[in-house]
Amino acid sequence: MKIQLTGDSLMARNEGLTESAINEALKNRINDLEIVNTAVCGENSGALLERIDSEILAVEKAQKIFIIIGTNDLATNKRVFADQYAKNLQSIIMRLIEKYDRNNVFFLSIPPIDEDKQRYRSNLLINEYNRVLKEVCLRNNCHYLLFNERLNQFEPKELLDILEGSMDDGLHFGLKGYQIMADLISEEL
Repeated sequence: MKIQLTGDSLMARNEGLTESAINEALKNRINDLEIVNTAVCGENSGALLERIDSEILAVEKAQKIFIIIGTNDLATNKRVFADQYAKNLQSIIMRLIEKYDRNNVFFLSIPPIDEDKQRYRSNLLINEYNRVLKEVCLRNNCHYLLFNERLNQFEPKELLDILEGSMDDGLHFGLKGYQIMADLISEEL
């Protein structure tokens, strides 16, 4: 099976591994999985939309595409407001469904952050943007995967441990977070 992963740094980071941490976690779960990862660190929904034709849709079609986008949209120092985020998501979906069946388009909800370490993001804003993301996905018959919701099932102390990645910035989670992300994606394969 071939899948495409795209979005922001949460899909792109390698956490000290030789390839993207999510790629490695998925390959350790599923034999013969081919992954094309077109994620870009620092990307917001507008930037993803700008490169959708040249870098995301330009690659050979996969069976499914998984996207995580929004954490940079909601950052207060460079915010893309929720109404524009919704418009960008709508445009992204319209472009994707020219190549992919709606049933093969999956958006992961934006994960929680450690607010003690993050000064430009809050879990309140994450919840607001996830509501927008879920609404756009439902309206377009795309999948909304409960990544945030799954992480928030952990006890607070355990969640803080999961959210501690090599950058230790409260935003970029570590390998434990990628294992949970891989579990969520694997369930859809």
